[in-house]
Parts: sequence; C-alpha cells; structure tokens
Amino acid sequence: MPYASAMLRPRLVPAVCLLVGHLLCACSSDDEPGGSGGSSGSGSGGTGGSSQAGTGGTAMHPPVGACDDLPEAGTWEDVTPPGHSEKPAVNGTVGAAVIVDPFDPRTVWLGTGGENDEIWRSNDCGATWTQVNTGPGSVGDGMTFGGVGDGAQWSMQADPVEEGVLYATSGYGAQSLWKTTDGGVSWTDVLAGTEYNDVADYRFVNNVSLDPTNHEHVVVSTHGGCKAPYEPSCIAETNDGGSSWSVITAPEGWAEGGGLILVKGGHWIWCGATMMVTTDGGKTWSKDVVSGGGSCEAEYTIRAFVPAENGKYYLGSRGGVLRSSDGKQWEKAGSSSGTMVMVTQGSKQVFAANQWQPVIKVASLDDDGTWNDVPAPPQIAQGSDGGIPFLAFDDAHGILYASMFSGGVARLVVER
Repeated sequence: MPYASAMLRPRLVPAVCLLVGHLLCACSSDDEPGGSGGSSGSGSGGTGGSSQAGTGGTAMHPPVGACDDLPEAGTWEDVTPPGHSEKPAVNGTVGAAVIVDPFDPRTVWLGTGGENDEIWRSNDCGATWTQVNTGPGSVGDGMTFGGVGDGAQWSMQADPVEEGVLYATSGYGAQSLWKTTDGGVSWTDVLAGTEYNDVADYRFVNNVSLDPTNHEHVVVSTHGGCKAPYEPSCIAETNDGGSSWSVITAPEGWAEGGGLILVKGGHWIWCGATMMVTTDGGKTWSKDVVSGGGSCEAEYTIRAFVPAENGKYYLGSRGGVLRSSDGKQWEKAGSSSGTMVMVTQGSKQVFAANQWQPVIKVASLDDDGTWNDVPAPPQIAQGSDGGIPFLAFDDAHGILYASMFSGGVARLVVER
C-alpha cells in the first residue's frame, strides 16, 4: 500500500523557522502568516470557525496569502484545501501528487488519496483551491462505473505543450490511466478497451511518465502482474497521447516503490528489484547501471524527467539521491543517504524527501555532494503517515510544496 489508511485527529500548529541550504531564514513570531493557521476569519473559503465532515472535528482554516502575499522565507505554511476525506486528515484532505503547472507557475495541481474524491487546482500558489474534477469520469457512482477521483492520484503528469492536459492514476480505485483535456473537469480512461486492459492484473497502473521531447509519447507500468504473453509484468506505450497503445514485457516483476521513467525516446529507466536502463524502447536492458548496486524509486512520478541546470539528472532511491550525467550510468550523490523517494529541482537547488520519515534534504546544484536538512512542516505531526512522499518546486516564486498524505499540504518560500 502506498499510504497508510489510519490517520490521527489533526490540529493547527504554528509555522517553523528553519535553515535552508546554508542560509538562515528569518523567523516570524506570528503563527498566522498571510492569514493562515486561524480557526476563523473571512475570505473565499467561507468556512469561518465551523467544523466540517472529514476533518476529524478540526475547523477549516481560511485561505492564506496569494503569490503576492507569501509568508516570510523559511516559514512553512499550511495550504491544505478543504476536502472531505473518509478518514481524519489535515483540513479533510489526504494530499497526493502535487504539480506546478508548466504554463503558469502560479497554478498548482493536487491529487488526493483514495479517501478523497477531489482533484484540486490553485491559481494563486496554493492560497486558495478549486475542485476541478466535476464532469464526466470524475467520480463513479459506486455501482456501475468508476472515475479518476475514486482512487489515489499518486502519479500525475502535466502536458508541457497542450495546456489543460493531464494524466493521472486512480490507485486502489478506478485503476487504469485517466486523461483530461479541459483542465481537470472531465476525465477519460485512456486504457479502456486496449490490450493492457485485458492483460494487466486489475487494470492497475502503477505510474505514468511523459517524454519531455515528445508530449504525445507516454508510458505506464503495472502495479502487479500481467497475463501471458507478458508475464511477469508489462509496460504500455502510446505515441499519440493515448489514442492507441502497445504492450511489451517488463524486464522483471513489479516491486513496491518501483516503476518506469521515460527519459526521452527509447531511453527509459526501470526501478524495481534491480535498476535497469534501456535505450531501445525495452527491447534490451542494461543492469549494471548504478555504482555500488541498488535500485531507484519511481512510483510517484509527477514531473518531467529532465536534467537540472548543472546538466545532471537526479533520482530518488532507498539509499539516498542518485545522480547521472547521461541518465544511463548512476551514482550516489555525495553525502545523501536514507530513503529519498521524491526529488524535485530548481535552477539553483535540488530537494529530496523521505516518504516514511519527516525528512527533507537540500543541496546546491554547485555542490550536490553536500546535503543539508530542511526541517519538515510542523503539520506533519497532525497526520499518521509520518513522511513526505511528494515535493514540487516553483522556481519562479521560490516556493517548495510538500504533500504529505494525511499530513495535508504545505508551502515554503526558500531563501536562494
């Protein structure tokens, strides 16, 4: 299971001042920066101090400051949208994949866990949120059909060429891969009626990855096994944005935390029991690709897999952050260690986070051998999952987003 189902009763806590990279950020004694953290107040949220279902009895907090009213650098701010989770979670939302829009960095997309039905969009850097999945394919009726919101969107990708096009998983819900072309309002199961639909166990899609050099080239891996002739597991590939698909045999069986990453063209990375690389679209695979052995993490693919400003690729693993100059041969990035599931990068820094512990690390792209601690968002203590499986970075505004399952969603302005 990618996330725990049991959650603790949330409570609101003040923000924290922290050390980001080598720079000490100023502290704020105000526990309600930009208007967040309070249990009452006016604004577009309109919830005041009243309790709502799905929050474990905690009052919904009002909207926080927009992109032009950000908190002080170094201060985590709770920006969790007001959801209706079946289990207790911060502000009623079990946060999953978080994406900064490739067209407008003020726009942020947020998937949720299976305890919620909502997919959210913010147009003001997380200050306020709107549920977008309200049309066909959004949520099933529980009897005759399913929708993307029925499961967990732990893997999402935004098309960098066609605005408003996104792909998302629906783990432990409607399964399969879902696509929207209208900014998340309506969704279509793009694997329905395909060979993948017939051979993949439970139609389960593990993760989705887009080719950064061809936006219509998409691959998915399975969250389980596949029937003959593709056992033990399989991969589906489309070159036309999901209109048609081909199925190939994966190099090994599915492993928890594993998945497939599309670098470009036929250059793919397999993360499983063994880390492997193919440069011919899965016809052949190289196994000796990481110095010292080990594998990588790829279940939560939520960003285009492109090199950072220093020309290096970065990838999470259970032994620290991995780096590569060509995406083919990999090594551990200096002092990085621990289970770094999620990696995100900006023009000056690279960040990594641990899914199972409240740990975030940061390194300068000029010195990616030295990793420093970034204290976790305080609100993580309100949830029951304990870690930070999702990170996204808005380089334009210097905002780091953390999505923490039952711990909700937070943002941090990074001193750069």
